[in-house]
Amino acid sequence: GIRVESVVADSPAEEAGLQRGDRILSIDGNQMTDLRAYSRFLRQRKPGETILVGIDRDGERLEIEVELRAR
Repeated sequence: GIRVESVVADSPAEEAGLQRGDRILSIDGNQMTDLRAYSRFLRQRKPGETILVGIDRDGERLEIEVELRAR
């Protein structure tokens, strides 16, 4: 998974509840093994789309919906 080092204030990640220290395991069921896979996946999505992010938070598996915005 991909460890979340920080969460930008007022970002879709913060609004969805993603926290520093979470590990992103999957997006829409696609395993995220590294930042390259993460970036490639997000480039294929458009602002306004909602993605389902599977995370590990302190050993607990959670799924969080995140609505994407333009950068």
